[in-house]
Amino acid sequence: MEQPIVLPPRPPRKLTPVETAKLIRRALRAAHPHTRFHLVCSRGTGYGYMSLQWVAGPSTAAVRTTVEPFLSEVASDEPDDAVRRLPVPYTCKGIDLIRLEKEPTS
Repeated sequence: MEQPIVLPPRPPRKLTPVETAKLIRRALRAAHPHTRFHLVCSRGTGYGYMSLQWVAGPSTAAVRTTVEPFLSEVASDEPDDAVRRLPVPYTCKGIDLIRLEKEPTS
């Protein structure tokens, strides 16, 4: 039985992507303790975007459920709005989830 993710109390200011990444790593460790994750923050024009990789372990859907509360923007259904900003203190515009398969050993 999966336990719900408990987010830390709301900080009084907007967090940087690096601070947000620390909280994401903490949530991933709590939700999936037996899996190693590799989370990288983009720089320059990709500021606010992240890439997350892991080998085997939890499904992409399970990891998405863990990291979604940290997103600060989501794609909007409205045709004139490409992005809808969420009222959260985190700075994470998007996370690429890359689940790698273990290579068979011979």
